[in-house]
Amino acid sequence: MSSETVGLILAAVTLLVIGASAVAAIVQLRHLRASNQLSALLEIMNQWNQPALQAAYGEFAGTMSRRISDPEYVTLLESPSFIDREKHPEFLIFDLWEQVGTYASMG
Repeated sequence: MSSETVGLILAAVTLLVIGASAVAAIVQLRHLRASNQLSALLEIMNQWNQPALQAAYGEFAGTMSRRISDPEYVTLLESPSFIDREKHPEFLIFDLWEQVGTYASMG
């Protein structure tokens, strides 16, 4: 065999190894993405099952229609200031759904 033939065979083998490495990397990236999505889902479910959030949701369902008609509450919603989650536990629900929306928008 001539040196040109050996060089061609080695180049072809190198191409195959690089191609196999690229395929393996793509498979690993898909697995990593699935793992990240599962972690995000588990975190959302963990937060949803927190007693404080469940209590806030129970209160939210019964009082939000009354609160949203209160001008002082609407002003609080429109202000960019810090809102105490102890005084307004419904914001725990808003925070959770904001996090879910962020996860969804980021894929």
